[in-house]
Amino acid sequence: MGTPDFSKRHVVFTGLTPIMFNKSSGNTDLELPVEEKFYRQPNGSLCLPGGNLKSFYGAQRFHCVAKILKPRNYKPLAGAMIGLTIFTPMPIPIRRTPDSEPIMFGQFVNDVDELSGMYVDRQPAWGGGVPSMAARPVLPLPWCLVFDLSWMRNEVFAEKELLQGTQRGGLEVGIGTYRQMYGKFSVDVWEAVDV
Repeated sequence: MGTPDFSKRHVVFTGLTPIMFNKSSGNTDLELPVEEKFYRQPNGSLCLPGGNLKSFYGAQRFHCVAKILKPRNYKPLAGAMIGLTIFTPMPIPIRRTPDSEPIMFGQFVNDVDELSGMYVDRQPAWGGGVPSMAARPVLPLPWCLVFDLSWMRNEVFAEKELLQGTQRGGLEVGIGTYRQMYGKFSVDVWEAVDV
């Protein structure tokens, strides 16, 4: 079969709206403490798992691929973008600027963390017409993600579709939870990197 043929781009996403997090325990009967509803490294720095970006490209609801194709035609493209992309580093550090250190979290005091600026949103979420009371952490602006995006060259999508989906998805979908309102971003850097 030979060695896979990869392309690689250095990428910077710059936040346009705050990011809301709501990491699940995996058990619908168990609500995590608000301090555990976002992602961080062992040293306390904020990060985004690669799985969250995979979800951005092709999750069942609210993903960038649907912005390129009509909804019933998106599955092959979404599957390819999920399966053939690699993000490094993983998880991806969340920074204030491309050149800054990752954002550090301290602790919530009266629903605010002074170190990161993160705060707790306690507004009810509406699902199926029924309000759900939940505490969700929100990271305010500014924020950015700096990483390398690699993909295996394939017959389903080319770089044009990947870039277009990323750009439109950043503006129309976003990352994190409560997407389409939170987690919107612009693609400020998309530069070729030697593989």
